[in-house]
Amino acid sequence: MYAAFAHRDEAALLAHVDPAMRVHDRPHHPDAAVYVGQDGFLRFAQTDWAAFDEFSYEPQDFIAREAYVIVPITQRWHESGPPPLSARDSRELVTAEL
Repeated sequence: MYAAFAHRDEAALLAHVDPAMRVHDRPHHPDAAVYVGQDGFLRFAQTDWAAFDEFSYEPQDFIAREAYVIVPITQRWHESGPPPLSARDSRELVTAEL
């Protein structure tokens, strides 16, 4: 799923997305929203694709905790727009409800 996201492969990405999936955007995001289902997840992905020329999400682990899976990830990106910024690392925590 993470490779499909980084390669902007919509068909491969949606093959891994449950139709009932809910994605809560980052709270500090200017237009933070909740994206529901496969169409919603695709809209969420497209916002990242529009913001970055290149990026990767590398999961470090998958930790089951009650009704959630916690996925610590490393993000690497190169931002769109003139002048592009250097690639840099960021750590983000992703949780998914089971």
